[in-house]
Amino acid sequence: CTWRRVAMHMARHVSGDAGRLFRICRRGLSSAPVFTKRILLVWHSRTGLARQMSDAAEMGAHAAAEEMGCGQSDFSVLRRRARDATVEDVLGSDGYIFCGPENLASASGEMLEFFHRSYYDCFDESEASRLAGRPHGL
Repeated sequence: CTWRRVAMHMARHVSGDAGRLFRICRRGLSSAPVFTKRILLVWHSRTGLARQMSDAAEMGAHAAAEEMGCGQSDFSVLRRRARDATVEDVLGSDGYIFCGPENLASASGEMLEFFHRSYYDCFDESEASRLAGRPHGL
């Protein structure tokens, strides 16, 4: 599985930056083991539109994984409503999709609360991000 192939596939299914985030699985040139990759999909929706967007992103991610030959044991999407997502979910995932409405040029209150609740726990003692380099889409 290559990052470029997944991104090209996702670009057909999901518009915007989300198409760039899907690093689905790593395979070596030899018979090296496949590493399970997990994407955390955090969503909030009042009208149902952002939920439809999150459904499409999840379906696209699974379609990309299937097209590249990644099985269910190689890849997963962990869906969480913003109010139910935990710091453990964030730290235990390899990539992220955030789907929520825009309200007055900002994220919805429930999405902001998720980010505020998770923010400080994503840094180590030296104040370096524990998430640096992980792909994400908004």
